[in-house]
Amino acid sequence: MSESDISTEQDLMESIQQGLAQDFAGERASMTKSKGDSLKEMKKALPEWSLEPPETFLA
Repeated sequence: MSESDISTEQDLMESIQQGLAQDFAGERASMTKSKGDSLKEMKKALPEWSLEPPETFLA
């Protein structure tokens, strides 16, 4: 490989990385918000319930 091939490949990789960073910049912010929302949902307390039938059912 020649010196010009290496610099061309490096330029190509840098160009691809920059393009991906620009394309997904907005996605990162929306992903962070959705992750925060899902964490809030997970922290909600579950209602108290039991596997025992209610007393009114037994009477």
